Amino acid sequence: MPILHIIGAIFIIFGTINFAVCASGMLYFRDVYARISVLGTTSGFGVTFVLFGVVLYDPTWRNFILCVAAIVILLGTSSMGTLLVARSALLRRTAVVGAVYNEADILQPEVPAPEGADAEEVNKSITLLEKLNRTEEDLQGPLSF
Repeated sequence: MPILHIIGAIFIIFGTINFAVCASGMLYFRDVYARISVLGTTSGFGVTFVLFGVVLYDPTWRNFILCVAAIVILLGTSSMGTLLVARSALLRRTAVVGAVYNEADILQPEVPAPEGADAEEVNKSITLLEKLNRTEEDLQGPLSF
């Protein structure tokens, strides 16, 4: 078995594993935005690795040029497709399901607590008030018209 067949098989297996992981992600994630991310990863990485592995099985110039053309077209169309699906979901105001805001407290401002108050409770209250004070314009984002 030539070395190119072995390397091609490794690329095909890696692409297939990518398909399997992304398929399980499509079943696991409930949010449309997370599913769009998984779909973009699958169409970007998985198909590219499978195509490149197939070219290594039959390495001719014709197959190489077809593979490069297919990958370029695929990456262009998959990125535009996922972008447009995400934009339409945003414009239809599709809700984010199961979101956790500020999970690591990275964005939480440090506010000194008043005397006699618990600092952690004050910061939680401020974060909650910031979430409640969001206006409709804040939630529309840069893609709205």
